[in-house]
Amino acid sequence: GRLPQADKVIDQVRALYPKEPWPWWVRFYLYAMTGRGAAASAMLEANPTMHGQPELARMWRASLPAVDQPTPANLAKARDACIAGAKQSGDLASQGVQILSALGQADPAFEIAEGYLLSRGPLVQQGQAGTNQPNATAGWRISTQWMFTPAATAMRADPRFLPLCQGVGLTDYWRSRGVRPDYMKRQA
Repeated sequence: GRLPQADKVIDQVRALYPKEPWPWWVRFYLYAMTGRGAAASAMLEANPTMHGQPELARMWRASLPAVDQPTPANLAKARDACIAGAKQSGDLASQGVQILSALGQADPAFEIAEGYLLSRGPLVQQGQAGTNQPNATAGWRISTQWMFTPAATAMRADPRFLPLCQGVGLTDYWRSRGVRPDYMKRQA
């Protein structure tokens, strides 16, 4: 919730590490997920393959117009791109869930998440030969940090989120550790 401070920090990091892809990505992601789609698009046009990830760039290129103009047509293009990406790789699936959640598209976001994390539903991730994206390995499926990003806030507010957490074993982990996740603390 402190966007000016986040902007300042990532700009400082980018100045320190101008050739590193990670600060570029964080700046791009901040623009894309905070309603600044045109700024994210400009960054993407200056780096059209997103540091060697053309599939990810293609998905974002189709999704960014919906950030600034969430018309039914733009939302449909974003949804189609995220679903297509989710069928290719785990990284694209997790990005697609965040994009769709941020755009208020909970149903397709949950379809992707359930296919990717639980191997259930119409969007079970298959991986695609010839891409440089990792396939849906157990390692990718246990990386659930993206479920707790600000972009996924709408998903966490949805009643389907807790069953998703149960399905991947997070609720068992929380119970065994005697902890309550931050997102639940804010609801209390």
